[in-house]
Amino acid sequence: MKKSSAMTIVIGLSALALAGFLALFLSGCSQSTIASPKALAAKTKEAVEGLKDQEKSIFQIIERNLSNLRELLGRIKETSYDEALKELRKITESFEALAKDKDRIEQEILSAHRSLKELAERAQEELSRLRRRKAELERELAAFQHPNPNIVEIKRKNLSQTIKYLSKQIEIWEKFLKTQKAIEVEALKIDERIEEFLIIVDSNATLYREALNLLELQRDIKEASALLSQIPEIERLAKEMVSHWDILDSLVEDLLSLGG
Repeated sequence: MKKSSAMTIVIGLSALALAGFLALFLSGCSQSTIASPKALAAKTKEAVEGLKDQEKSIFQIIERNLSNLRELLGRIKETSYDEALKELRKITESFEALAKDKDRIEQEILSAHRSLKELAERAQEELSRLRRRKAELERELAAFQHPNPNIVEIKRKNLSQTIKYLSKQIEIWEKFLKTQKAIEVEALKIDERIEEFLIIVDSNATLYREALNLLELQRDIKEASALLSQIPEIERLAKEMVSHWDILDSLVEDLLSLGG
């Protein structure tokens, strides 16, 4: 065979091999867009922010009510009985309104956890797909034979490079899933604190209503001081909330960085 003809064949084979490689690569990319790290990370952040907002809103209502009660008791001697009773009634009704909203809040929390679980499942599916594809190409690389050594070299180089790209994608998804699992753990801690907050709200709604009934009967607002018993527990939960939010925010940022 003439030199020019041989060169033409090699160039043609190289072009075909490159086209094959690009097809493999673009195919992987097109499927990855279904569950890209960036897209899943953004949805994870959205679910996490929803949980945080829910917890924050509940805490703010509790903290505001207790703060109002502390302020009321601090000026009790300068406040008329009717005015004090009116302010205490507002606090009671605030707790009762939040207690009635308990079922909706719990459903929203469940929805957020379902979203996090579904996102993790999608990431796992993508990781499994990439692993299967890599295994297929590794088998193809090990078994490939051809009488033309140029074709063998081209094919092996392209397969090896494609496997390398797949390995990198697998590494990214493995890191993604590891971070996602850590986020789920932190999200469960938010869930536990919200449950504690809701228990406090529910019990306070009953406690404050009966205390209000008693105060209306005996007309002695000083008895309201006993209603402050929940403050140490609220302060403990608030400290936990802030510290765990910092951890959660850091994990979400890590997840987003994996998305490029």
